[in-house]
Amino acid sequence: MANSFSHTKQSLAEVRRFYLALGFLLAVLATIGFWPIYFRPLLAGGVDKQAVIHWHAAVYVGWLALFIVQCLLVATGKIALHRKLGNFGLVYGCGVVIVGIVTTVVRFATKLEEGGIEQVKHTGIFPFTDMILFSAFFGAAAYYRKKPELHKRLMVVAASSILIASTARFTSRLGVAGVEFHIINLMLWLAPVLLAMAYDFARYKAVHAVYLMGAAVITISSFRGPLQFTDAWVNFTHWLASLLA
Repeated sequence: MANSFSHTKQSLAEVRRFYLALGFLLAVLATIGFWPIYFRPLLAGGVDKQAVIHWHAAVYVGWLALFIVQCLLVATGKIALHRKLGNFGLVYGCGVVIVGIVTTVVRFATKLEEGGIEQVKHTGIFPFTDMILFSAFFGAAAYYRKKPELHKRLMVVAASSILIASTARFTSRLGVAGVEFHIINLMLWLAPVLLAMAYDFARYKAVHAVYLMGAAVITISSFRGPLQFTDAWVNFTHWLASLLA
């Protein structure tokens, strides 16, 4: 596998530029769903949201900015600075998870106060499990940070894993439902990984195992919705509600 993905100096520069472009694609996909309901109103003068939502948005925008900067540093050959900034990125990635969980709990508590347990007992599975997916791939990327071929691909999958909140909102505005909604949303959600897989195949005549695993995990996770109606999830939401009561 390692030999299959080896580079010449010229091809390495091309690969780095591709990953920089992929970083911008991630930013676009992360923005499209929230543009009309959050970012556009915010730029127009303000948006009436809980403070935690603004913190959540700021942290996630910062995450995407950091991702793009890191890709830019690699693309311009500033590897030493990329590695130094990566130490900050490790802490920031943990912050993304913490803010994601806190935001989910605060929104859960708000809905609980407004409508009682019936309002929240079938909610929360997507944001909570998004953080599990992100943590798994980000943690692996951190562990393999001294192995660039693994690290960069794991980072792409980690960044892609938390796109669903935006892509689902965008897809819902297309007026589709059911299977059509699921397919379009999944293709948008997987777009960076699928493009990276295609790039791998075009350049190396092989697709890296990280992308195959990432695509499989994301695809399987796209079917998690019905789990929120299981006894196990309802018991979890009741437990969480009892802590917040």
